[in-house]
Amino acid sequence: MNWKKMKMNNYQKFILLLQNYLKENLAISDDNIEELSKRFLSDMKNASLNDNNNYYLYDGDKKLNVIKMDDFTDFYCKIKSNTTKKENNINAVDAFLINKDNIWFLIEFKDTKIKSDSSKVKHNIIRKAYGNWYMLLDILYNMKNKNLVDNFDYKNPTKFAKNNVVYILVCSGENNPQIQKFISDAKSEKRHYTPPFMNKLKWYLFKDAYVYTELYFEKEFVNKFKYE
Repeated sequence: MNWKKMKMNNYQKFILLLQNYLKENLAISDDNIEELSKRFLSDMKNASLNDNNNYYLYDGDKKLNVIKMDDFTDFYCKIKSNTTKKENNINAVDAFLINKDNIWFLIEFKDTKIKSDSSKVKHNIIRKAYGNWYMLLDILYNMKNKNLVDNFDYKNPTKFAKNNVVYILVCSGENNPQIQKFISDAKSEKRHYTPPFMNKLKWYLFKDAYVYTELYFEKEFVNKFKYE
């Protein structure tokens, strides 16, 4: 699809930015970029796939297109370090998309139990938030002079993150019944539930950071999401 000839929404503009970033840094032709993009452009269901057990945490019917940021890191790693070794990849979330109000959503799926003493899982979730945000900033400033994204505050990216970026952790309700109860209680009070270990993301970095179970995620996010 030649998006240059059509009016683009915020999400499409960002895809164009990533495509041009790859073309410029990996010497990819216009003819090949669409095929290459299939490696990191997907939908929410496939972004939620746990490769270890072939299980989709989100298995809804509504198709919602996303950028699979953890797959894009393969290209980013090659550009930055000239290697394709997975162990050198930066940490990134499973899905990224932008809505009609220019809110940027970083979405991470976890089908494991998130226990109070499971520091490894929690640290992984936090690392992905910081790693992904660093990568986005690096790409945005690398491509600043191309004027491909007009909805980002280059003068004050910290303010932009506090006003426009939301981190959502989607976890298994079956494996996390207590979190599911906390989410339900928060919804009855018309607010989101933020686990204590994610407060640092909301306090210091993003507009918000909270958790959904897969069923709440479909009802409260997927079914209400609009690109334009």
